[in-house]
Amino acid sequence: MQVFSYRPLCTLMLRLVLGGIFLWSGLEKIQDSQTFADNIASFRLLPVFLVNPWALGLPPLEILIGTAMIANWKRRDVTLGVVILTTLFLFALIQAFLRGFIVDCGCFGSKGHSSLETSWIPIIRDIALLAASLWLYKESIKDVGPIASSKPTPSSNRDGPPC
Repeated sequence: MQVFSYRPLCTLMLRLVLGGIFLWSGLEKIQDSQTFADNIASFRLLPVFLVNPWALGLPPLEILIGTAMIANWKRRDVTLGVVILTTLFLFALIQAFLRGFIVDCGCFGSKGHSSLETSWIPIIRDIALLAASLWLYKESIKDVGPIASSKPTPSSNRDGPPC
């Protein structure tokens, strides 16, 4: 008797949802980079000279990662990129919340509304996104195997037997 597994379906759905979220987020931010730069500055994490490069570079990166995730291209690398970015976003949101800053995260473009009362919502959303991306990363390691070592194996040593 063959057992049906939901794992491939869950992996596909999570990959499409996360890819779609990153694609949508990047497309929204790229439309108004000045407002997004203002949103980044409101977190008070980056030096002023890095705010604009971050605001100009992050949306294309999100578009690239979202598209690659949807296309299932370089799954492990792209999923690791999602894990890293989501961790950075989560850190920024938590530190702003703990420091009492009223910020518009700019996650999906500027909506023009932010308050301390709703600051926990993006934090919870990012925790869920991080959990999903960590699960996908774990699955990508299972599918592909561990990252290969650059050390030659004894069987591939052509200079003679190992000492």
